[in-house]
Amino acid sequence: MGSATAQRLISLAATFCLILIKAIPGNSSPTAYEVLEGYDFPVGLLPKGVRSYDLNATTGQFSAYFNDSCSFRQASYQLKYKPAIKGYISNGKLSSLEGISVKVVFMWMDIKEIIRSGDNLDFSVGVGKTGFPVDYFEDSPQCGCGLNCGRRQARKLGINPFALSCLYQQAKRTSPTSGFNNLPIDREEMGSATTQRLIPFAATLIYLILIHSTPASSSLENRTAYEVLEDYNFPVGLLPKGVKGYDLNITTDSRDPPVRG
Repeated sequence: MGSATAQRLISLAATFCLILIKAIPGNSSPTAYEVLEGYDFPVGLLPKGVRSYDLNATTGQFSAYFNDSCSFRQASYQLKYKPAIKGYISNGKLSSLEGISVKVVFMWMDIKEIIRSGDNLDFSVGVGKTGFPVDYFEDSPQCGCGLNCGRRQARKLGINPFALSCLYQQAKRTSPTSGFNNLPIDREEMGSATTQRLIPFAATLIYLILIHSTPASSSLENRTAYEVLEDYNFPVGLLPKGVKGYDLNITTDSRDPPVRG
C-alpha cells in the first residue's frame, strides 16, 4: 500500500510541476531594435512602430513588420519604409534590403545595403554610396515627423519652427565667425526636451544679433517655394512646376506664390 500511495503521489507531483512550468512565462524575445544592436547597428535605422519580426539566426535572413507604411524626413532626406521590410543581417552589414527607399532630388531610390565602417554607416543607394556618422542614428525616428516631433510642442509655445530655422540659417550666413555653428539647435534633435527648452532662448538671441548686426533683408530670398513646402513637411508635388516667385509671412504663415499658367 505504501508503494502504491507513493507512486500516486509521485504522479501527482509530476503533473503539478508540469502545470507550473507551463504557467511560468519564458524569457521574452528581444525586440527588433535590440536585435539591431546585437549586430552592431544603432536602433535609429528602424523607425518606431515595429510590431513583429522574423529572423533566421543561421542565414541572417530577416523580415520586420509595421502596421502601415512609414515615411518621414531625416535631415535633408525623405525616407519611406513599406509595411514589410526584408533583407539579410550579419555583424555590421545589412544586405539585399527590400522595402526601404530614399528620395534623392526628385526620384525615389531603394536602399540596398548598409555597412558599418567604424563610426560611420555607408549606404548603397542605386549605383552610388553615401556615409553618415553612427551618432545620427542613436534614436529611432517616428513615422510622420521623424526626429522633428518637437515642432508640435514649439507651436504650442507660440513659436514658428520655420521662422526659427530661417533666423538660424541667416545668422550662420551673415556671421560665419560668431560661433553659431556651436549653438545647441539641430532640427534633427528638436524632439529632445533639452532643445525644446532652449528654443525660446535661442530664437531671441539670434533675433537680437540679427537686428543689431545685419541690414534688413528677407531670409527666404535664396529658397524656392518647393523648399519652403518641404520645410513644412509637404511634398513638392503639391505645387506644379513654374513657380517664379512667392511671398511668405513667417509670422502668420500666409503665402501667395504666383504660378505661371
